[in-house]
Amino acid sequence: MIFPLSAYLQIDYKYLQIKYLSGIIYEEVVCMDYASEALRLVQKRIEKKGNRRLSKAKKSILLEIKQYFEKQPIAKAWIFGS
Repeated sequence: MIFPLSAYLQIDYKYLQIKYLSGIIYEEVVCMDYASEALRLVQKRIEKKGNRRLSKAKKSILLEIKQYFEKQPIAKAWIFGS
């Protein structure tokens, strides 16, 4: 969702992604007690562990899709919108 929007609006993807995530996080914790402390703890966890889970998950999904299409020959294909 963010990538196509950033391309359409000609805004840097990283900048838009950061704004989007910060908005979601803010709305989620703004009314909670100890929100600042919790966010500092989350920042430490991210710095320590990183986001390796996400990249591993992406690699796993891409490998699964690749293996699926290697086993499934394409008999017919349609190009929509042309």
